[in-house]
Amino acid sequence: MLNDDINDVRIGALHGIQTFNKVLTLNDYEVDTVLFNLNEDNPRLRQEIYKFFAETTVSSGALF
Repeated sequence: MLNDDINDVRIGALHGIQTFNKVLTLNDYEVDTVLFNLNEDNPRLRQEIYKFFAETTVSSGALF
């Protein structure tokens, strides 16, 4: 869903994943998949990604 052409679908996917953040830890591949979306020129999508990472636990901070 994070690869969809429609930005609202990608934002919805971020919100869906975010609901599991209390029990999930993202690995490097998953973090990279989300970070790839920062290449898009869409301020709303970028803001949602920043919010997503503010509430997400990652296994390693190497990608940041």
